[in-house]
Amino acid sequence: MAKKGNRTWVWMAAEKDAQGKQASPHRFQTERNKKNQDGKLTFKRFCPVTKQHVTFVEVK
Repeated sequence: MAKKGNRTWVWMAAEKDAQGKQASPHRFQTERNKKNQDGKLTFKRFCPVTKQHVTFVEVK
């Protein structure tokens, strides 16, 4: 039987601002290599809701 790959799907959500409020309700899905990466993924992406670039972090 074939071995499963090292890549898994994760959801990315906008990072919370200084007041602890969610910056945007927009989320997207991406792949990550679970074998070679420690910690959470962070990306700076364009958010169509707020129409600006926002830092997205990995959520469960």
